[in-house]
Amino acid sequence: MPRRRTRRRRREVTRVLRSDATLPEFDRGTVPEGLVTRRTLRDMQLSPGSNQGPVAILRCRLCATRPQWSCRHPTRGFLLRVDLAVPKRVPTLAQEWALDKAMAARQTCGDCGRRFYFCLSKKLGCCILRTTGASRGQVTGRSALWGRGRYEAGELLCTARVLASFPC
Repeated sequence: MPRRRTRRRRREVTRVLRSDATLPEFDRGTVPEGLVTRRTLRDMQLSPGSNQGPVAILRCRLCATRPQWSCRHPTRGFLLRVDLAVPKRVPTLAQEWALDKAMAARQTCGDCGRRFYFCLSKKLGCCILRTTGASRGQVTGRSALWGRGRYEAGELLCTARVLASFPC
């Protein structure tokens, strides 16, 4: 017997007049110099630094057609001051070495000891060559990897591309 569909309640919209909004709002293209989003800060190789929070809101495209209402959508952007931003921290060599060691543990096959360029599946427990029993000469494409039908599509396609570059 099919399940009964339950209707979701619509989210109650709380509208605030733009003049009563707590932060100033800017439409796209009208943002003053010195205010940027977090993504723009990241592209400039900066971190928020001593910004205590957003100083303005970048309105979404939908709200550009409603100039009298404040933007409450989750796609709005929060603007930060560039002059308070600081350069990103650079990891030390010891931190980079520790990260490489952790990634090596995720990328190395426990059976054959070969390190791959991608993280191996925990579900399989070893590399795809050990699981299927195939060698490099036998793997010709999807047919060899899809034979058992237990693997997920993204996992297999990524593995099939990488297998050709490794000698067995």
